[in-house]
Amino acid sequence: MIRPPPRSTLFPYTTLFRSLTKLNLDENQFSRLPLSIMQLKNLETLELEDNNISQLPESISNLRNLKILDLDNNELNNLPKSFGQLKNIKELHLSDNGLKVLPESMKNLVELTTLRISGNNLHTLPDWMTAFTKLDTLAIGENNLTQLPEWIGSFNKLENLHVFHNSLNSLPSSMANLTDLKELDLRDNRFNALPNWFKNFRKLTLLILSNNISNLTGDWIGELAELKELRLEKNQIDEIPFWIENLQHLQHLDISHNNISSVPTPICNLGNLKSLSLNNNQIKYLPECIGKLGQLTELDLNENYLDKLPDSIGQLLQLTEIDLSNNELVHLPASVGNLLKLEDINLENN
Repeated sequence: MIRPPPRSTLFPYTTLFRSLTKLNLDENQFSRLPLSIMQLKNLETLELEDNNISQLPESISNLRNLKILDLDNNELNNLPKSFGQLKNIKELHLSDNGLKVLPESMKNLVELTTLRISGNNLHTLPDWMTAFTKLDTLAIGENNLTQLPEWIGSFNKLENLHVFHNSLNSLPSSMANLTDLKELDLRDNRFNALPNWFKNFRKLTLLILSNNISNLTGDWIGELAELKELRLEKNQIDEIPFWIENLQHLQHLDISHNNISSVPTPICNLGNLKSLSLNNNQIKYLPECIGKLGQLTELDLNENYLDKLPDSIGQLLQLTEIDLSNNELVHLPASVGNLLKLEDINLENN
């Protein structure tokens, strides 16, 4: 019986596979990229996520046909100057490393459509990034950014922008030009409020503003009619605004961990809502119209002050999960018996 080689000698076998176009080596324990890989000149996809790679060889530039390179969750502190010679790369994943700067040679990667560099130690974004005119996805979350450059508004093909967990308290006005945005993640920053030009993002389907804003002044979110998911948890919101009923495509709404004491009736007009998270607020009662949310499958009311539920709760016939723990409920309405699809109910600490 032929035993497989130990992991450290795995790569001599790869020299036999000169026609390889895709190589997945995720979740191994490689500390460096063996030079033998550089002979795979037909390689188009190289996946090395979840390893311990601390440096890349200059000879990585031999992989001229690479289109997708995934180095997420390694231990890279820098990139070789030759990195900029990988001119055919379209998707580059460098998140969760220790990068402090990006080499200027990267400005040659003009075919990039996806760049993920979240979870590094970047303090600024270099001006030469304006060369990435084809970007549709940019993930720069969990760095040490205190501001975004004005030129970010020139990425007019951008559809997905993830800027979570930085130290931003404002956004450049040029972002108003990013009218093709579909996903915008701004959670865990330092915004008090957001500008009215957000209403330009009419194609948004996902908006995450968690752990940021203290109020929802203005009604611009109500103009984002294509929203399917809105996350506003861990803010200091006192009330759910009435414009919420304008979001008729909304399927997931999270307003948990706020200071909300009542649920306004306009929320009952969100006929496509599938999950509603209102946990960790100060809600004392639900409106009778809550039964109109006929598509709802998940309802989280944990950590409130509810002492009863409306009879209409029994009209939520699609409900599979409901969390009523840590309230002041004495009994449940008989209509709960209508919830035949219910799989999980939490009544702890009532």
